Amino acid sequence: MVDSVHMLLKRWQNLEAKEVELFEEFTAVTSDVISRTAFGSSYIEGRNIFQMLCELIIIVSRNLFKLRLPGIRRIWKTSDEIESERLEKAIHDVLLEIIKKREDKVNTGEMDDYGNDFIGFLVKACHHPDKDRRMAINDLVDERKTFYIAGQESTDTTLT
Repeated sequence: MVDSVHMLLKRWQNLEAKEVELFEEFTAVTSDVISRTAFGSSYIEGRNIFQMLCELIIIVSRNLFKLRLPGIRRIWKTSDEIESERLEKAIHDVLLEIIKKREDKVNTGEMDDYGNDFIGFLVKACHHPDKDRRMAINDLVDERKTFYIAGQESTDTTLT
């Protein structure tokens, strides 16, 4: 967290009395903190996920109160439905890729353990020796999405 704030302060020092949009700055900082804390990566690596999740939130909020006939979606999809499916698949694929990288590092011996961050604990839960206590990969991906959204939105709201 300290590194993220130091990066923010360095950017602000270079602005020299220019106006700053705090919401955007706080969004970048909270995203960076969440990425570093939960997944051991920086905001730059997680930026794509954040952007896709934000686009998905916009689509969901735009269609929240629209009524659709049951079953019509199988016959005819709106552009928002097509876009949301595309975003959902892209987010799923990116998150699976990050998980796969972590598993590969353990399998090749680069890392001794899956890590002590949020993603490490979730991947450990996927590989639990007791099959009844294992977490499914789709559940892991859903947990990560929830962590991203809940963490960023609540922190942004608190800061601004």
